[in-house]
Amino acid sequence: MKLKISILTAILTLVATACLENEIVYDSKNVEYRQIEFTGPIAKVHVPLFATMKKRLKFKELIIDNDGLICVRYFQSEGIEWSEIGLRGYSTNWTIPISGGSVAEGTEFKVRLLSSEEADSYVSEASLETGEISFTLFITGGLSGDIVVTIPELTKDGVAFTETISLSSSGTPNEYSLEGYIIATDTNRDVKIQFAGNDISGSGSLNVAFKLSEMDVSYLSGYFGKMIRNEEVEMDIDFFDELDFEGIIGIKDIKIDAVVTNRVGMPMNVSADAYFINRKGLDEQLELTPQFDFEVDGASTPAMPVVKLFSTMLPVFEFGGESSYPTKLKFEFEGVGNPDGNPNGDVENFIIKSDVDSLAKIDLTLTVPLHIKVEEYSREDIINFDYNDFMGNDEKYINNVEYLYINLTVDNGLPFDITLEATAIDESGTYRSPILSGTNIISEEMAKRIEIKLDKDQLEEFRTKEVKQINLQTKGKTKNEDYVKVNYSAFLDITVSIKDAKLNIPSNL
Repeated sequence: MKLKISILTAILTLVATACLENEIVYDSKNVEYRQIEFTGPIAKVHVPLFATMKKRLKFKELIIDNDGLICVRYFQSEGIEWSEIGLRGYSTNWTIPISGGSVAEGTEFKVRLLSSEEADSYVSEASLETGEISFTLFITGGLSGDIVVTIPELTKDGVAFTETISLSSSGTPNEYSLEGYIIATDTNRDVKIQFAGNDISGSGSLNVAFKLSEMDVSYLSGYFGKMIRNEEVEMDIDFFDELDFEGIIGIKDIKIDAVVTNRVGMPMNVSADAYFINRKGLDEQLELTPQFDFEVDGASTPAMPVVKLFSTMLPVFEFGGESSYPTKLKFEFEGVGNPDGNPNGDVENFIIKSDVDSLAKIDLTLTVPLHIKVEEYSREDIINFDYNDFMGNDEKYINNVEYLYINLTVDNGLPFDITLEATAIDESGTYRSPILSGTNIISEEMAKRIEIKLDKDQLEEFRTKEVKQINLQTKGKTKNEDYVKVNYSAFLDITVSIKDAKLNIPSNL
């Protein structure tokens, strides 16, 4: 925080006024000296903690809770794509019986489609956005004519899939787009592929390579099986870096909130282990109360997602030492779909594609309250104190300065005991002259006044070293290492003024 000061004009005005009042006339042969004294303010460092944190620090969200406590919040959202769910591809080979120049009556094959990689999954209905069905005929002998393929469970605009395929296409795939088709399996959850002959002549054998592929669904229902999904999520935490803590820091009442939005018609269980980590090797598992483990019902309809809220608290946690402070909160999630399986065979799941990217989503919120124990908290405030500008770079004044008092009035409204130090520095910061060391200010006491006397030699050094600023270093810690709550009203005020500046000025100036 840099505050502009310049009181040269005020000093010169006082000098001129004094000359007029005393009717002093310049007399080079009769020089007498008179004293000029000046008292006046330089600057005020006002630190309303909440407002300062909000303005200067880069926290994504800084809030005040219902008790007036300052809190920092962090957010992380992760979508669950459930890429394992969808209409599985299918391929097989069949031999078509040919007898008397015709396909045997009632020739059909049954296909059981899967909705996931789980062997016990099945499909009840699927609306296809894309997909392809293929029949490749392999003929031996001298067969000719056509076969007719019908799939009653595969329809488009209410009409069943039917295609006539020439036997002359032997060895060449006959491919058909399934865009816009609906598959609705029969009561046995099967799809029937029916074959009939059309003007078949000659003799020989007929084999068919059948394939379903490249299927993308907008809607899928059935049973998806018991599915397990593991995910690792990391949330960045800049709390310690931004607040310049040192030593051991303790925090109470850290809270984790989770909101799971389930758009899938599939119940799931969500559990997680949480760890504080950093690059220095910190990897400490947290004891959560309650444990991060809860169930989420499946959505009842595509338009009605289920929202589940869960909250857990962290134990009192202390950070620091060799492992330093955490920079991330890591979650190791396990999601189990259909955790109870399908014991009665009547579980029906569904998914529907929408404008929302994820079929299920988890939103995490970490709330870190300033309910803390602090071994050391530090901040710096800089005020301008250009000594040469202050004195006007005029040797008539500079060479006659006897002393200058800087007065600090500290009003500590923080729940920390603080130690105040002050250093005079030049513009580059290479010259540093301590002018106040280790003065203690107890929290919530009456405003404390501190006087700093700068003598003639110090001020001459300030002039030659071109002192430009005063650096105020404030270090704080919680009293008796107790936990304290930092509220919205917490503040620190430091008023800086010249209490007394005494110059011996020739009366003929």
